[in-house]
Amino acid sequence: MGYNFKAARFHGELLISIYRKMNRNFEDDGTWSWWLKDQINELDQEIAAAHITQNAKMTTVGSSGHPELHMKNIVVPIVPQWHEIEQVLKE
Repeated sequence: MGYNFKAARFHGELLISIYRKMNRNFEDDGTWSWWLKDQINELDQEIAAAHITQNAKMTTVGSSGHPELHMKNIVVPIVPQWHEIEQVLKE
C-alpha cells in the first residue's frame, strides 16, 4: 500500500490551522511555536520524500530491464530496393 497523501495533507493543514489560531492569541516567541513548526517541516519533508519514491516506482523499464535502453528510438527505415524491383519487372 502506498503513502496516504490525502491524510498527510489534511494533517499538515490541521497543524497550520492550529499554529495560526495560537498566533492570534499568543506572541510567537518560540516557547510554543517551535514544536508546531518542527512538525509542519517534518511532514513537508515526508511528503516530498514520498513523492520521490512514488515517481521512482513509475519509471518505465523495457524488456531489457534498463530504463535508458527502453527509451531509445529504434528507427527502421522502410526503403524499397529499387534495383531488385527492376530486375523482377524485367523478367
